[in-house]
Amino acid sequence: MPVSAALVDGHAYYTATGFISVDEAMAAVAAFNADHAAKHAIWDFRKGDLSQFSPNLFKRAARGAAAYAARRGPGAKTAFVVATQDEVLLIKAFAGLAEGETEIAFAAFTDFDDLLAWLED
Repeated sequence: MPVSAALVDGHAYYTATGFISVDEAMAAVAAFNADHAAKHAIWDFRKGDLSQFSPNLFKRAARGAAAYAARRGPGAKTAFVVATQDEVLLIKAFAGLAEGETEIAFAAFTDFDDLLAWLED
């Protein structure tokens, strides 16, 4: 399965392997949220493939995440951990384009400790 989900230290933790479609990502989020509620989400794309993502796909994913914003509560954040600085810039650009689709804040990191610090800030 290209995406798995678990509750880790109170956070929704999604792991992507290879390319995942927006439909696969949204199905993983829906399945997780059917059983759990977590304020913050982590998407681990260090073994994932972002090469086929586009601004429109990211906006669609952000709209899908917005469906769970109330359940996640005010101040909800979604953080991505990726392998390269280029992928950080890609996520930041897509997150900027998705502003207004959801109240959830997005950020990307290559360092997992930095990611955790941002979630706890």
